[in-house]
Amino acid sequence: MIEAEKWAADTDQLLAECQSLLGRELTSYVGGGRNPCHAVRWLDVNHSTAVLARDRLEIALKIAGLIPGRQGAARMRSWLRDRHDELDGLRAATVLRESQDRQRWHQVRGLAEAYARSDHS
Repeated sequence: MIEAEKWAADTDQLLAECQSLLGRELTSYVGGGRNPCHAVRWLDVNHSTAVLARDRLEIALKIAGLIPGRQGAARMRSWLRDRHDELDGLRAATVLRESQDRQRWHQVRGLAEAYARSDHS
């Protein structure tokens, strides 16, 4: 399998998993897509932001899976949409989408992990 085919297969799997846990709209938003119906276009291997988009989605997928089960995924989707003081009042999904700083992404993940361990989850 050539590299572009492997990229496409891996991307298709990542998108399917993200959309299953996050929904199509949130998946597209976090990945940087402009339209949820055209998610594959912005994850094309030839697209300049594709690597960043995939990295963002991989972190979002890990966050969505922090609390097992359908209810857990719903709580984490809600958490991603919420504003957080620790993120300067921004939504976690917005930080993932707009930041290119992987340290910031790891901050979001750390906050999500703390939330998942708390009584709020």
